[in-house]
Amino acid sequence: MGYFLLPLTLAADILGGYLSYYYGASLLPWLFVVVPGFLWPVLLWLITRPVWLWVSFSLPAAPPSIIPFFLQPTWPEAGLIWVGLFLLTHSYYAVKHLTRRYNNTHWGTLQPGEQRWELLQRRWHDYDEASRRFYQKCTIQFPDVRYTTKTNAPLAQWRGRLLIIREDALHPSHVSELAPELAYQLATFNSHDWLFRDILDYYPDQTPFFHILTGIGIWLPTLIKEYLWSALHWRRRVLVADKLTWVLGQGLLHYNRLAAFPTQEDRTFFSPFPLLSERKGRLEALIRTEHQWMQNHHIIPGDMAPALNPPPRPQPGQLPPKTDTSYW
Repeated sequence: MGYFLLPLTLAADILGGYLSYYYGASLLPWLFVVVPGFLWPVLLWLITRPVWLWVSFSLPAAPPSIIPFFLQPTWPEAGLIWVGLFLLTHSYYAVKHLTRRYNNTHWGTLQPGEQRWELLQRRWHDYDEASRRFYQKCTIQFPDVRYTTKTNAPLAQWRGRLLIIREDALHPSHVSELAPELAYQLATFNSHDWLFRDILDYYPDQTPFFHILTGIGIWLPTLIKEYLWSALHWRRRVLVADKLTWVLGQGLLHYNRLAAFPTQEDRTFFSPFPLLSERKGRLEALIRTEHQWMQNHHIIPGDMAPALNPPPRPQPGQLPPKTDTSYW
């Protein structure tokens, strides 16, 4: 779906530039005619009508049609000014995106041989070994990694194709939280989702009403990003990432992590996440199917049940299961 939504978003961006032009060249001159010729007399009529009940007032004539203004723009110079405002707004969000992506103030590089580097390499090795338990081999690519010292950062987040991990998560005591999260994030790196995220980050996170009111057309691609991408693409990709987490041997840890979330679900119509119960149901089916296969092949005892019990709530000082939810 992303291969369809991306050109749709870019086409909406171009259309937003045209809308900006017609806002300045056609809509503004029409408003300058409508306000003094219709809206202001109507307002005076509404104010004076209850007072002078014995006087008969008639409403002004209907406002002129807007169609001729769009067929032949009245103020083409104003339209070009609004296109310039549209491009300036784009430049602002581009600078904001590039600053966020390349701001390495709190980033550090893992050095071969140190504990954090060894811990990360162990995770890659475990994922590779787990993926080999299937007859159909899948090739998993692993990203370049930096760590951030910001304590309020998500446990793992993307900057283009670079994965940023919170430093306090790179510790052996937090492997149970880090292992499923890294496996989950690899779905982004091993698909084009990282590219979709990178391009969409050039637009605002939410549709600004100010842009709609002032006719700056960047609101149109932002509207597609906020609603269509969430409902039609990211929701499905969450389920794909959950399955890859199971493929990489972290299904049980991931299930128990989801089971620790509050059971009450408050999801909007355009939420980028599927129902939590649906995610847990799909993971449970995969885990139980694999567990049954292992029992049938006498790999594990027949009376052993999968440990699908939700773990206790995180204790103070334990890492919360934070993820980067900017687009998902």
